[in-house]
Amino acid sequence: MSFFKFLAAALGNLVSDLAGLGLAGYVEALASRLGLSIPDLTPKQVDMWQTRVSTHLGKAVGVTIGCILGMFPLFFFGGGEDDEKLEMENSSS
Repeated sequence: MSFFKFLAAALGNLVSDLAGLGLAGYVEALASRLGLSIPDLTPKQVDMWQTRVSTHLGKAVGVTIGCILGMFPLFFFGGGEDDEKLEMENSSS
């Protein structure tokens, strides 16, 4: 895999993570408009291990989906055969 493919994946990952952070409030507002209510938790409920695990699991799933979407530009690159030929020619020179 060439340097540019790694660069594209890294930049896609950065953009998707930043977009996820920036759009979190909008997603919550949309969920509220769709009828999903924000849970009214007591401080004791917030401190429960089940709440913490659910929160972290939800964030992990969201970041994972964002990273996968961020790698979408890789579908537009070729199979890499040309890159391998160029690398072989450059290394023999």
